[in-house]
Amino acid sequence: RSLEWLCEYPHGCLEQTVSRVFPLISAGGILSSVKINAEHSYVQVVESGVKRVESMVRKNDFVMWPDVNYAPWDTEVSLYASHFLVAAEEAGVKVAPFAKSNVLKFLAKWALSTNENVSAYALHTLAIAGKSDKDRMFRLYQMKDELSLLSRARLARAFIEIGDRARAKTL
Repeated sequence: RSLEWLCEYPHGCLEQTVSRVFPLISAGGILSSVKINAEHSYVQVVESGVKRVESMVRKNDFVMWPDVNYAPWDTEVSLYASHFLVAAEEAGVKVAPFAKSNVLKFLAKWALSTNENVSAYALHTLAIAGKSDKDRMFRLYQMKDELSLLSRARLARAFIEIGDRARAKTL
């Protein structure tokens, strides 16, 4: 019932769309043959959610609504949407080349942020995408005692992705 509710959630800004569809991706293949109703499967809901998020990718960031082309942008929500598109592709959902390319550019820029929370999330997502910025990861690792628990967890995931379990365990 909860998954059905997510599929039918009626609102669609960037954050709401990602929050509606991300759990369906996380549930993985167990949903691939399940129907929401006679017309739509979970796979179709995920694919349409990815397309909606792609429609909010712009040249320099995400926008909050598909028909908007101007600021304000929200870095935290954009990071979340980037993570979603990377995870969707990892789960086998086709992501449009322009969206993937722009997301990787956004993440590379955010990885250099002086805000350690932003940098850690970007590094985590780049690592999942197979595009680790090891230099920045090691520099952020040196600041491990100053990082929030969530940022340490994200950086640990990035180190796991590159096979450095010792640093991940330390974090």
